[in-house]
Amino acid sequence: MFSDYTYLILDEYYTKLGQNKLPPSLLHLRPARLRDECLKVCEERFQPRDLKTLRDFFGVFDGKEECLKLIERIDVDKFRPLINYLNGDTESTNEKNIELLAWLIDFQPRPFELGRKYGRREDGGKEEGGMEDGPLQVAAEVLPWTSTAPLELAGMLPRKKTGLLKWVIPGAIAVVTVTGFSIMKLREKPPAIQTFVDTSTSCMYWTGEEYKAVPCNARPGTATIIALDTFQLNHFRKVMQIDTITLRSVGKLWYLKRNNFPEIFTAPGNHPEELNKQLRPLSAYMIKKYILKNDK
Repeated sequence: MFSDYTYLILDEYYTKLGQNKLPPSLLHLRPARLRDECLKVCEERFQPRDLKTLRDFFGVFDGKEECLKLIERIDVDKFRPLINYLNGDTESTNEKNIELLAWLIDFQPRPFELGRKYGRREDGGKEEGGMEDGPLQVAAEVLPWTSTAPLELAGMLPRKKTGLLKWVIPGAIAVVTVTGFSIMKLREKPPAIQTFVDTSTSCMYWTGEEYKAVPCNARPGTATIIALDTFQLNHFRKVMQIDTITLRSVGKLWYLKRNNFPEIFTAPGNHPEELNKQLRPLSAYMIKKYILKNDK
C-alpha cells in the first residue's frame, strides 16, 4: 500500500539526513533550493520511469529540455507542502510530493506500483516486488512479525510487519489460518513427538511506557489486548525523559504529535494508544523545535 511505500521513503530520507549523506539543498530545506536540486537531478538522471512523477508535479512536457524549462519557471511555493511535511508541520501530504521526494533521493524501487509489497524486515533488509502472497503463506509469516491489531474481531485493524508497515490480512483470519495449519502439521507427526506452543502469554497490552505480555483472556483494566509481537515487546518503549534526546538521535527514534507536542518512541510502528496512526522518524527539525528549544 502507498502508506508502506511512503514510510520506506521517509525512513531512507531521515536515515540519510542523520548520516549527512544528502546534498545541502536537502539538508536545509528551502523552496528555491529544492528547485535547484530538481534541476540538478533532472540534468544528471532523467529517466523514462520518472516521467509520470515529473509531469504530475511540474506539468506536461516532452523531453528532458522541456522538463528543465518547466522546473526553471516553477513557482517555488509549490515545494512548501513537501517542506512542511518533512519538517513535521503537517501530518500528511499529496502523493505527488512523496513521489518527488523519492525521485530526489533516488529511492529504489520507484514509482509506486499497485500490488507490489513494500516492507522492511526486522533485520533491516527490504522486502519488495511481486503480488500479495496467498492466505496460507501470509498466515505462516504472521507470528514472527509486528502485530498491532486488537484481538476483538469487530475492531480489527490492518496488520503490519515489524518496521515495514506492511499490510497483511486481518488478524482474526491470520490466527485462524495459522492455527488450522499448525494442527494439520501436528497430525502428520507421530503422537510421541508432537509438540505444542505455549499460548499462556501470546498477547500483550500497553502499560503507558512499554508493552507487557499477558494471556489473551486477561483483562488488564481498560487496556486493549493485542497479539503478541516479540520485537515490539522487547524494543518498543516510550521515551519518558526527553532531555536525553540530542541531534545524535536522528534516525533512531520515532514520534507522533499529540496535543501539539511529539510523543517519542524507541522503535517504529503504530502509536500504542492510537493504533490507526503511524509513527514517523524523529527529524533534526523536530528535535530543534520541540526538545532543544525547551532545554533552553
